Amino acid sequence: MEIPRNQYRISITSGCNMKCVYCHNEGNVNNNKLSKNNIEEIIIHSKQFGLEEVRLTGGDPMTHQDIVSICKMIKDQYDLKIGINTNCVNYDNLLDLSKNGYINRIVVGLDYFDGKISKNSPIGLSSQIILSRIKELRNYVNDISIDIVYSNNEDDIYNIINWGIENKIRVKVIEIEKNEISNKSSCEYLQLMKNIIDKFQLETRYDENEELNGYLDNVLIVSFFHSLCRLRRCDICKKIQLRINCEGIAKPCIFYDNQDVNLLNGDICDNIQKVLTRKVDYHYDRGLIVNEKID
Repeated sequence: MEIPRNQYRISITSGCNMKCVYCHNEGNVNNNKLSKNNIEEIIIHSKQFGLEEVRLTGGDPMTHQDIVSICKMIKDQYDLKIGINTNCVNYDNLLDLSKNGYINRIVVGLDYFDGKISKNSPIGLSSQIILSRIKELRNYVNDISIDIVYSNNEDDIYNIINWGIENKIRVKVIEIEKNEISNKSSCEYLQLMKNIIDKFQLETRYDENEELNGYLDNVLIVSFFHSLCRLRRCDICKKIQLRINCEGIAKPCIFYDNQDVNLLNGDICDNIQKVLTRKVDYHYDRGLIVNEKID
């Protein structure tokens, strides 16, 4: 029996105001959104399984027309922690929710330090606008970080890490998710990890998910996130968060749908229990796949 997870990652909408080329949109197939009632149904039945935190994603969750009332419902009625993954384009509601203590964690996607558009997208706002917003949000939310997808943007990554050190905001460098198999990460990504550690003279530690973290004076500065799909680390991925897309479908895997469970089809409580206690079938032989270490 699997250990139930106390964090859910719920894509409340597939809608977004950017079009990032690498986005998997949490496995969403259709342009859809979860209603406030749908979200509350899932939360009500999940509390008994130890749910403590809800991470709202998308698309971009700040584009959901009911984002304010959804956050207030989650916090006021069910006393759960709320995390938001966002590109920080739709800002007014995010700032107000943060000021009023509804948001516990914010993760902002940002790929370029001084780009006309902050991410690898044809539309959006400039990097400097987004950085200024992150800095303002830091006044109200202690747990705020930047996610960077590595795609030949090494100089931008160095600049963003420097900025993060100055402003006490940690950075996660992510290897692009691809539905392919390899027994190691790309050589470029592994070299980037080493370059960052050397450049910033970081002390390194591996976390519970076997991912590398870099520290300065015992403060987490940079973390790295391998493409678990590339390495077929299903054993790690399934432990991180329960992923639910904007159709109410729990997805043990982003790329495959043979183990999906529609939580809203039938008895929600039974469906949730089925997802939390089932063993995930690996799609490939895991015998030779090992998450590599670096010197």
